[in-house]
Amino acid sequence: MFATGGRWNWSLLLGVSNPTNRSALTNLPQNKVVAHLDQPVRKSAPDPAVKQSVSLPSRIAKRVRALAETRHTTASRVLVDLIETGLQTKQAQHDRFFELTDQLAEAKDPAERKRLQEELARISCCK
Repeated sequence: MFATGGRWNWSLLLGVSNPTNRSALTNLPQNKVVAHLDQPVRKSAPDPAVKQSVSLPSRIAKRVRALAETRHTTASRVLVDLIETGLQTKQAQHDRFFELTDQLAEAKDPAERKRLQEELARISCCK
């Protein structure tokens, strides 16, 4: 519908009657972002992949393959997603711990200090 001959029909997508009319293009709300509508958007270069061999217990490997099949992707992609999620979670826990220590250092109310100490103890013992 919007693509013709392998190229996008930008006039249909953007609602511009004459795409060569520069004044029509400058009235678009995206005019600060869109430079040339006829050129495809280029993504930045992805991080170079590093081949890494990992041994997984068979029960985990089965779960990874099942997830990959469900998501219609590869087991490698599932592993990358799981690792990224795990790393983000660990970073969030780290940030939360230091946020609580800062709050504890600034807290004056004994009840608030006790609550923060208990939460820090719970976070620390369950890592």
